[in-house]
Amino acid sequence: MERVRGTVQPFRIVIFSSMWASPLRQFIWRLAIALPHGVVEGVLYESERPPLSRKARLTRAAKLIWDPNFLHYSADKLVGQFQDKLKYLLDRLLWTAHVAPENPNGPSLSIIQLKEACRANRIAFEITDDIHNEASLEFVRRLQSDLGVIYGTRILKPQLFSIPRLGSINIHKHKVPEYRGSGAAGLWELRDGKAEQGITVHRVVKEVDAGDIVAERSFPIESYDTLTSVGLKADLVAVDCLIDAISNASQGTLGGTPQTSHGTVYKGFKPHQVWAIERRIRKNRKAFKPLRGRPLYKLLPRALAYPALHFRNRNRFRTKSFPIVILYHHIITDRPMHLGLSTDQFFKHVQFLRRHYRILSLPEAMEILQKGEVSQPTVVLTFDDGYEDNFLSLRAVAEAENVPIALFVSTEHIDKGGAFQHDLDQSALGFRPMTWDQVRYFDRNGVTIGSHTRTHFDCGSTVEATLTNEIVGSLQDLRRELGHDVLYFSFPTGQPHNMSKEAQRIATQTYPYVFSACGGVNQGPLPPHMIIKRCSHPASLLELELLLQGVLEF
Repeated sequence: MERVRGTVQPFRIVIFSSMWASPLRQFIWRLAIALPHGVVEGVLYESERPPLSRKARLTRAAKLIWDPNFLHYSADKLVGQFQDKLKYLLDRLLWTAHVAPENPNGPSLSIIQLKEACRANRIAFEITDDIHNEASLEFVRRLQSDLGVIYGTRILKPQLFSIPRLGSINIHKHKVPEYRGSGAAGLWELRDGKAEQGITVHRVVKEVDAGDIVAERSFPIESYDTLTSVGLKADLVAVDCLIDAISNASQGTLGGTPQTSHGTVYKGFKPHQVWAIERRIRKNRKAFKPLRGRPLYKLLPRALAYPALHFRNRNRFRTKSFPIVILYHHIITDRPMHLGLSTDQFFKHVQFLRRHYRILSLPEAMEILQKGEVSQPTVVLTFDDGYEDNFLSLRAVAEAENVPIALFVSTEHIDKGGAFQHDLDQSALGFRPMTWDQVRYFDRNGVTIGSHTRTHFDCGSTVEATLTNEIVGSLQDLRRELGHDVLYFSFPTGQPHNMSKEAQRIATQTYPYVFSACGGVNQGPLPPHMIIKRCSHPASLLELELLLQGVLEF
């Protein structure tokens, strides 16, 4: 989040927000990377407004008691509270079995911590309980900003949003003017059976979502999409779109297209009415069903090993000898695909992993493996081949949850945009590789990039010239496109018969870290020229947990 003032006059931004600390930090961080001449001068943050009093809630409930949807909604809330208690009980049992802390990745970022981090980087940060009071207005006036950026607040009044020199812009996670007003991303679009989700950035005016359109994007709504997955992707694309608009504003080309008069303004929906719409959407959508590698009757008996796991893990904790499990997957997508995992399902996996395992970046994992001291259950998330769908779906989850990932890409597929042969063999059409611009985006934003040969080549070959072209040549491609060295290589398919001795020799002489895909875990310290093990990431959450605890395979 560090900012640097250069000789060019900076374009000054003020952010108005009520978002949680973590996504707000992510947004500020992305602005710092994407806009070298843009400077966040300040953040005006409105703290959460107090909930309705008990009396007001009871009065509202009495008025709605005869509404069937309200009764179903209330019952669903009670069931949800009971399920949350069961979930917490299960979490406690797993923490005990794992001998792991309750927050293996550290506590959630607080708004006070974010305020301190911003001030350390010369970003003024004001917290208020009323974003329109005189102190808030004076704070914004002092900043003398060029542009106001609304990032998750209630509707603002003109006396605030008009203070910056160019006024203010707002994200609206729907297409306007068709869908103005309230409603989570995807709510109206999924209800209406739309094929895509629109995102709009518009100038802020007094009327709700009625200002000139300054940037817009959209993404397709796929067969496995849910309200959760559309929301995650909309959050990501909205920030992409907002950064485009701010970049244009900093260059004096913000512009704007007036909206037409037709459209609908959605407002005044009560929680139980929104719940009824969401329930109907879930009922009508096709659900992603994760395939299990084994039937349930074979998986559940493995849970009987968990009392013994507690004592094994206690010893690992005492000796700092937990293994590091490096998982690999291929593509996060909401289209049917033989290698795919849906966005919603992957999101559930990441939330589970964050609660029960420390998630490290690949460089961090290699560093502590070299030392040979791993003090808690630890995983690494890696993705092979370099599919374009990951630029939306995988990126949406990784940025929302702030988890590190690594990508192993096949460079000639990136160069030429050609489909992977293993997809053509399965008649999985339309799954393109990423572009170099997308790979560079990941690289700039903290994702570890590694090589996966040039053409997804089977390195079971013993032809040295071909192996050198594939293994060394892919490193040359990555250096050319990224502008820096790459330390990591994984063998395509990665089973023993896909890694000849000649291929292993060339790979270990070219890269400090070389990875297989034949299963197993890693204990430090790493010996020289070791082929580091990776495990396939199961689609089923139950199998994932059993795999990580070493009881999926005995």
